[in-house]
Order: sequence, then C-alpha cells, then structure tokens
Amino acid sequence: MEKISSVFVDHMPEIDSYRGDFISFNNMLKKTTLTGKISCLSIAENLFEYMEQTQSKFSELQDTLLDVLVKESVKNTYISLNSMSQVAIDVLIRNLFERTADVGFLATDELIRNFIKTKNPSSEDIQFMKERLKEYVAKYSVYDEIIIIDDKLNLVSNLNNSNRVDIANSKFAKKVLSSSAEYEEVYGKDSLINFKKNSLIYGCPIKESDESEEVIGALFLSFRFKDEIDGIFGKLIKDSKTSHFVLCNQDDVILATSNTSKLPLESKISLLSLGRNYKGVNIGKKIFLASGSKTTGYEGYFGQDWKIFIFKKIDEALEFETEGGVNISQDELRNSSLIHDDLKKIIVDAENINEDLSDVVINGEIIASKTRSYSLNPILDNIRTISENINSVCLNSIDELLNSIIQSFRESVKFYASLAIDIMDRNLYERANDCRWWALDDRIRAILESKDFTSDNKRAVGEVLKYINNLYTVYTNLFVFDLNGFVIAVSNDEESSLVGKQLNFSTNVSNLYTNADTQRYFVSDFEKTPLYEGAHTYVYYASILSQNEPCKPTGGIGIVFDSTPQFEAMLLDSLPKDDNGDVVKNSFALYVDSKKMVISTTNKEKYKVGDTLEIDDALFDKSGDGASRITSISGKRYIVGIKKSQGYREYKIKDGYKNIVYAVVFVEMGHDAI
Repeated sequence: MEKISSVFVDHMPEIDSYRGDFISFNNMLKKTTLTGKISCLSIAENLFEYMEQTQSKFSELQDTLLDVLVKESVKNTYISLNSMSQVAIDVLIRNLFERTADVGFLATDELIRNFIKTKNPSSEDIQFMKERLKEYVAKYSVYDEIIIIDDKLNLVSNLNNSNRVDIANSKFAKKVLSSSAEYEEVYGKDSLINFKKNSLIYGCPIKESDESEEVIGALFLSFRFKDEIDGIFGKLIKDSKTSHFVLCNQDDVILATSNTSKLPLESKISLLSLGRNYKGVNIGKKIFLASGSKTTGYEGYFGQDWKIFIFKKIDEALEFETEGGVNISQDELRNSSLIHDDLKKIIVDAENINEDLSDVVINGEIIASKTRSYSLNPILDNIRTISENINSVCLNSIDELLNSIIQSFRESVKFYASLAIDIMDRNLYERANDCRWWALDDRIRAILESKDFTSDNKRAVGEVLKYINNLYTVYTNLFVFDLNGFVIAVSNDEESSLVGKQLNFSTNVSNLYTNADTQRYFVSDFEKTPLYEGAHTYVYYASILSQNEPCKPTGGIGIVFDSTPQFEAMLLDSLPKDDNGDVVKNSFALYVDSKKMVISTTNKEKYKVGDTLEIDDALFDKSGDGASRITSISGKRYIVGIKKSQGYREYKIKDGYKNIVYAVVFVEMGHDAI
C-alpha cells in the first residue's frame, strides 16, 4: 500500500493545516541556522552544528508525525466501517437462520398434512386452513406469504389472496419437492410469488407422517426481505451517521441498497474487494471510503454467498472526532493503553526536539554573555520563538489525534452496546414467537384435549418436542404440561425426571391457565430455576387451547432458553474490534437488568451472573438513545457504552411485555492517576 498520507491528506483539512505549519517552521529553522552560521559561526561553531542536527531531526519528525496523524485517522475510520459491514451481514444471517427452522417446523403441521390429503375439501375446510396460516403469521410478522402445494404441483392453500401463485413455472417448487435436504432457500424472481419483483423464499417437503419418507407436498415461506434489510440499514445509518449500505450477491450485483439513486438495485459494484479499499471509491462526483464483509456464520448457517459493503464520504469519514472533548488530562490521554507505542514514541521525540532547541538557546545565551557577542541574541530570540511554535503545533496536533482516538472509542462502545441489545431483542423476539407457534401443534393439542396420558401418548408428545428442539438448538428443553401443572413430556431425555412432576409458576406465568388468546405469551423473570440446572435463565410459556373449544386452555408449553452460552455469544459478537479484526484488548461486555443485576458477561473473572454492577446511575439515565462516558471502576479507567432495550418489531413494543435490560460495553484505558 502506498504511503497513506499522500492519498488522503488532501481530504483532511486539520492535518493539511498542520502540514503547512510544519513546513513553515522547518524553513524558518533552516534560515535561522544559516543566518547564525554566516554572522556568528566564529564564536559558536559547535552550537550551530548542534542546531543543524536538531533541524534535521525535526524534518524527520515532521514527515513521521504527519504520516502517523493520517494513518491513525484512516485506520480508525476503517475499523469502524469494517465493523459495521460485518455487523450488518451477521445480524441478517442470524435472522435468516431462524427461518430455516420455521419452515421445517411448519412442514410437520398435522392439520396441513391432513388438508393436503383431503380429496375434496369443503369451503369451511379451505377457510379453516386460511385461518390456520393467519394464526402462524400473526406470531411471526416477518412473513408475507405461506404457500402449500401437493406432490402434483397443485396449489393446496396460500395466505396472500393477492398473490397469483404459478407453480408450474416455478423451478424452486420442483426442486423442493425432490429435495432430501432439511430446507431449501432461494432469492430472486420466482413464479411462486408475483406481488414483488424478487423474493427470499424458504421451502421444505411435507412428508406423509413423522415416520414416513413419502413426500405428499411442500410448504414455502416468503420472508419480508426488503422490510428486514431496510430496518438493518436504517438502524446502522442512524447509529453510525454513515452514508450508504449495499447487499450484494456472489457476482457483486446489488440486491438491496440504502440509496437507490446513487447505488441502484441490480447494478454491479465493480473493483471492490472485501475488507478495506484504501484508494477510495467514486460514487457520482464524490469519493467514498468503502469496506465489505461476508458473514462469519451463525450456528453453522452461512446462508447464500452474500456480502455487505458500507460507504462513507471521505471528508466526513476522516474528520477528527473531537466534538465535546473527552474530559481527561493530557497525561492520562498520552499514557492511555489505547494509544499504541509508535505514537507514544513520537510524543517523546517531539518533547526531545523542544528540549534540544531550549538547550541551543540556553547555551547560546551563555556564549553571548561570555564573549559579549550580542549579535547572537536576535538569532536566539528567533530560535526561542520557533521552538515555542513547534512545540505548540506538535503537541496540539498529537493531542487532537489522541482526543480523536478516544472519542472514536466512545462512539465505538456506544455503537457496540446498541448492537448487543439489538441482537438480544431480535433473538428473544424469536423465543416469544416460538412458544406460541408450537402451542398450535395439533398433535400435542389432541393428546392434551383427550387427557389420555398413556405412555404411548406421552412418548408421542415427546417425539414432537424432540423434533422441534433439533430444529431450534437454542433451547435446553421443551416441555408440555396439563392444567394442573404436571409435566406430560420433555424434548431432552436428560430432563425426563420432570415428567409427572408438578411445576410451580410465578404469578405472571400462572395466568396462562386462564388465557384464551393465542397471541399472548408468558416469560419468567431472569432467575435461577431447576429447569436450567439451578442457573439463571428465561423460560417462555404459551397456553395450549382446546381443539373443540378454542377459548378453553388445556395446558401449556414451556421452552427453556439456553441463556448462558447464547447471551455470552451475543456479547462476544458485540465487542469492539481492532485493526486486525481482533477484540480490543481488555474490553468486555455485560447484559444487566433494571436493578443492575448481571444477566450475562464476557468477563467472568470480574463479574458473575447475579452480581450487581456498581456504576453511576447517570449513565443509565441517558441510555435510551445510547450513551458513553469515561469512568473509574476498582481503580481502573474505562470508556463505557450503554444502550437500553428498545424492542424489535412488536416484541416489547406492542405485545405488552415489559422487561428492562441494558447492554454495557467496557474498554479499559489504564489505571487511575495516583
């Protein structure tokens, strides 16, 4: 890579101004040295030789300092851009992973199977299936269509009345019917969906029964792709004040864009590689910095070969982030562990040059006094003035850069805290929906309705739960219980001792026994529970309603979220990254509740689940839109970012569930000053 300063310095007015000052002072030093040699060499030859050496050191420092100022600014910018592009693609892939499980579950719905096998369904049967599909989508607002076909490529049912389904010309439908995979997915134009130009569709064969391999049809879910990607892009643009995002396929064709006029759909992004594009990218008549990322995957799922690029105007990207200052001393700023050794060396070199020039003045004054050569005094006055100016500009430029670096970290930890809480909200949105979906399973409902809890029936319910749990791997156990709270079956054989035992529910969960609304779900507090080996977790519940009397509960389903590894993984994905993409040294993150109780931590030596985070209340008060500050904890200084849960889609926003959680991200700066 060519020298960075020569590429970017023209777009950095602050540094360009410093460059002009350095050049001017260097020329003044040269002229002053030359004047002194001409007029006073006979009385101070050694002094001006030393002066020449000092001027040469300053020339070297000038070049090094300017280059470091630019490199640090560019590096910090690219760390931010690369982090955001990685975040965007990984958040999307996390969401799409859940879709692969959904389509597999719905394909085993017993009522859907029976409907496919019905020769001449009545109008009531047809309407019932429509309502059935509406029930499912009501829980998951991420879908805009469900399609069911039989093995002869006939339409059996679909949700969206405005969709003119053309199965005969759908390559994807034929592929799914003959597939042996757990699911299939496709993005693009497909005749299954005609109400939008391109669709992201998930498909799964429907088998004759749980025990059979005979395919009797297929089920398809159409994902609200544009809705989701616009939400991801919009949130990141708001949080990061960044210009543009695009999602591209393996051929670099734009599938989604945050700016259709400058980066239109189906156009091609050319000459861009993943990672950092150091020469800038022309979009229209402006130059942008760009960075791109592929997903790191989630639970072994990588989706399609997609990547996200992020673009930011070069002038905005390279502004020094000094607004508001950082409220720390110069010594703390310069000695921070976040400042690398090369920059600290430059600070020392600048201070040494100032000392060298001071020595020239002091020694010159001694020589002038001894020899009574007063012609030396004006030259020494010039050197003194130049020295003061050089010292001022050097230290000001360095301190401005250091402030910018710290301010960049403040923005970074606030961004990552926002990311961490967004990932949690998105994940728990899925959990709230899962329990309500599975409460609709007709195989489970029939056995609860019958109250015939024979060994065979319990085993049958257990097999359904096992199948579901294998699709949705974020749970340690699923269990079904009757109206008296006695467990009928579990998904995890290691938890089989629960079968036959009576559950004790808190007040907020016990309401499920009288609940007749299939849209309601219930969540335990984040607390220790024997359902999770005595550790803290959330358990989600839904009422299971009678088949014959839809407003009458017959029992319920509980799902035990595997909170310890899942929350930790969310936090680990939300830690600030350095120039190499590694987690910033001595950084960590927590989830805490409204009482500052730790829900999860990446720093198990310092904090354990259930501990209380001792930190200033003022930081929490400003956490709605995200906040950051520098604070002391146990004798160490940290940059802290915090964000309060805002919910996702209807979760915590329209569904009545209240649960205050914060994400808190820490980056250590160093020890408190003594």
